[in-house]
Amino acid sequence: AGLETAYNLFLAALRMDQEAELSELCRREGLRQGQALSNNPTLFVNTHPAEIGRPEFMASLHAIRECRYATPIVLEIHERSACDITAIRELRVALRELNMGLAYDDFGNGQSRLRELMEVPPDFVKFDMALIRDIHQASPQKQKTLETLVRMVSDLGVAPLAEGIECHEESAVCSEIGFRYAQ
Repeated sequence: AGLETAYNLFLAALRMDQEAELSELCRREGLRQGQALSNNPTLFVNTHPAEIGRPEFMASLHAIRECRYATPIVLEIHERSACDITAIRELRVALRELNMGLAYDDFGNGQSRLRELMEVPPDFVKFDMALIRDIHQASPQKQKTLETLVRMVSDLGVAPLAEGIECHEESAVCSEIGFRYAQ
């Protein structure tokens, strides 16, 4: 197998201890391509857990903000990155200083970090697409459970975002449930 997928690229980067560098490259390229979009949309960019706490990571965020001072940017961190409350709290403060938002990615996939959500509320919680896929065909109990989670996140002052919406029916149910954003 070659390097056709992001998964394969990051496996190769892992073998060379270059995950953080590849993540930064992907983030910069995503922002470069996002500049071409009309209406100056909010751009969500990913991080890799290997980056959190590294001085180079913060330097790269400062460089991004300097080059793209008017672009609304939200930094997504994976749940594996949200384990250290102190580090996430420090990141949150730094992002506010850079006028960048924070999103917890893939909520509901694996361990959902409720403690981190309460201790360091992000701007967005991105609900994993596994929770969203075919939600219009899900049981009323599953829809109600998801609605409860969305309300809990909203009650914390955090914007819930549904990942992976692929049809109008999913979008309609997500709106009814209380999602404010979709991707």
